[in-house]
Amino acid sequence: MTTTAPADAPVKTGSTYPALDGLRGIAVLCVVMTHIGFQTGATFHNATVGPLLARLDYGVTIFFLLSGFLLYSPFARAELSGRPLPPVRTYLRNRALRILPAYWISVVVVMRWTAPGSWNAVDVLRQLFFLQVYSLGHLLKHLDQTWSLCVEVAFYLLLPLLARAVRGKGLRGQVVLLASMVVAAIAWPIVTRAVGWPDVRIASLWLPQFLDWFALGMGLAVLRAWHDLRGQARVLDQLGDAAWTCWGIAAMLLWLAATPLGGPLGLELLTTGQLLTKHLLYALSAAFLLLPAVFGAQGRTPVRLFLECRPMRWLGEISYGVFLWHVLVLYVYYQHSGRVVFDGHVLETVLVVVPVSLLVAWLSLRLVERPALAQKRRWETAGR
Repeated sequence: MTTTAPADAPVKTGSTYPALDGLRGIAVLCVVMTHIGFQTGATFHNATVGPLLARLDYGVTIFFLLSGFLLYSPFARAELSGRPLPPVRTYLRNRALRILPAYWISVVVVMRWTAPGSWNAVDVLRQLFFLQVYSLGHLLKHLDQTWSLCVEVAFYLLLPLLARAVRGKGLRGQVVLLASMVVAAIAWPIVTRAVGWPDVRIASLWLPQFLDWFALGMGLAVLRAWHDLRGQARVLDQLGDAAWTCWGIAAMLLWLAATPLGGPLGLELLTTGQLLTKHLLYALSAAFLLLPAVFGAQGRTPVRLFLECRPMRWLGEISYGVFLWHVLVLYVYYQHSGRVVFDGHVLETVLVVVPVSLLVAWLSLRLVERPALAQKRRWETAGR
């Protein structure tokens, strides 16, 4: 029995896996490209790449699995090793320092940009504290992509409660918890559509709809902890070493989601069957994408080398800023170029929007996010 990670495990830096930074970069580029595809109209007018651009909202799935894996890993390790769970106060403080400063600045800038002087205190508080998805008509134009951040924040708050609910129940408790989350996610659209309340469009943006994606990431965290602490689940190392096979499966599943199996390409309301099918295909595709980054016994495979290279890790480092600012950059570009929605050229738009978004995100990292994280480190040092 081993109590530490094997020497040939995927290389970690502190408590993180460096390859996951590269996956963050891939995820945020997917999100940017799906918005560019929609804005330029290529999603609907280009039969070759349109379906793929529409399905690159799959980047959100990658983010949710990453959150489930990374945030639950300390809880899973503590539970399976018999150690105390991480302090909730420290966990919540770290989450707040990571996301709030940059997000609050983006909210202020967008509210000043779109309609200065027309917001009341309730509007401001709703946006600042991630409540805009709980009623219709309150997603900010130029910041409407933050619906997924509202889901993330709800998950952050729920996670310590979930960990405590199965405290002391070992691996069996983990399995029951994860299975319950998957069942809840499947039941949510069925129940909300059956009863007609709340509005199914807005309800589809709430946490229960995505519990299965988070559960899949949490499940990988449990398996990784079980692997490291008990020397079991080594079959996942074999899968992790077959990186190109895993990524090939991920690509095939995403392609299936881009077929009529996944439903319409636009904002039309999906049937329950289409929604669940698309949801499952996204989840499995993202899981196969993550596997080579967190499992494997053969050291740095080509996939890990790619994900851990400096450009990909830098892209992952600034991914939060890219996510927050790229929609505003896209709208500003359209405003000043005289274009209208569904009129534009994908490549031309990419060559403008992506570099500017990267620049703004880099400034956000240097001026806002790193100082906030430095404060977190100072508090941790003072605590020790």
